Amino acid sequence: MEGREKPLRAVHMGGNWGGTRELFKSQKEKYFAYLRDLNVQWVGISVALHIDDSMDATVERVYSGVEIPTFSDADLIRTINTLKKHGFRVYLTLAFEDQKSQKAVRPVRRWQMGDPNAVANGEIKNFQDWPWAPNHPNHAQFVKEFWQTYTDQAVHFARIAQDTSVELYSIGTETEQLFRSRPDADHPNHFKNQIAEMVKETRQVYSGQITYDMHYAALLYDWPGSKFLFEDIDFDVVGISAYFELVDHPPAGVLTVDQLEESWEKVFQKYLVPLRNQYPRKPIVFTEFGYVTAVEAPYNPASEERRNTVKKIVDRDNNGLDDAQEQQAHIYEAFYNTVEKYPDVIEGAFTWQESFPGSWAPVDIWGVWGKLAQDTVKKYYTKWRLDSR
Repeated sequence: MEGREKPLRAVHMGGNWGGTRELFKSQKEKYFAYLRDLNVQWVGISVALHIDDSMDATVERVYSGVEIPTFSDADLIRTINTLKKHGFRVYLTLAFEDQKSQKAVRPVRRWQMGDPNAVANGEIKNFQDWPWAPNHPNHAQFVKEFWQTYTDQAVHFARIAQDTSVELYSIGTETEQLFRSRPDADHPNHFKNQIAEMVKETRQVYSGQITYDMHYAALLYDWPGSKFLFEDIDFDVVGISAYFELVDHPPAGVLTVDQLEESWEKVFQKYLVPLRNQYPRKPIVFTEFGYVTAVEAPYNPASEERRNTVKKIVDRDNNGLDDAQEQQAHIYEAFYNTVEKYPDVIEGAFTWQESFPGSWAPVDIWGVWGKLAQDTVKKYYTKWRLDSR
């Protein structure tokens, strides 16, 4: 990430839903003023890709008729250009959205795609519906068509990224069964050649830096197929979708910053410092990062994510502050303190779902706009901006 300021002062708008959808349509100046007030430098955007079901090998852009459609090229280009006009750097990522495919007659979820063992594990009922199995009669043709159409989509958006001067581009999000570069005891096959070709074709039209947004569970469970991905493939940046559980059980109340720093210390020592040692010359970035506004967030970062009603304020410690907001703010403060303690481990984090609030409950529960954590993020981003001068 050439010319970067460390740590990154970054937020992630999310994908084509709720407040992000509103922003793409109306380009609300209030949002850009909010980002400037936070001293944000980078903004992430997620673009949806789709397949119909488990037998569909054609990766497509779908603009309507699904819960999370693909942004139109015109809207995407206009929004990126607006962000650039306001002085922000842009991170663009591709993500399979499976809300429709998981409800199909032959269902498939994003995290299952590429898994050779889904039938053996009982996740897929019918062998004939799972061409990802190496012994399926259509396996070779299916895999070939899938990766070619996926590559076509990656190249399509890479051209947009090039034309709009996007600085960082990810060709995938949280699909560890697909992004495997070596076989292991449980996975006899891998897709190293297909991924490498995808990156190669992307580089032919895009001159910025390329990454993949790897789910943090690949670090927790040391999945061999993913362990060497950033070594085997010519990625510029190690991207991690980072939602680490910080405690072993749901907390009864608000944890202190010191308690949460102890948890982050363990995460850094057990997972992130070894990752840095494995890739000493590649920047490590949390390409997604966040914790919802909930007391349970240290145990489950996505707790109550799908809640559709406004949660009442709870102040069990009687300090005049909402416990859920206080918990979120403490998590962020402890994290930023730990980042400063280990300045050479990670470059920074894109805080998840920081788009225009008020129209969609998951946006309100993830973001920091109007919450105690807003002041926390602003404090550190301001400090880091001043330190970089």
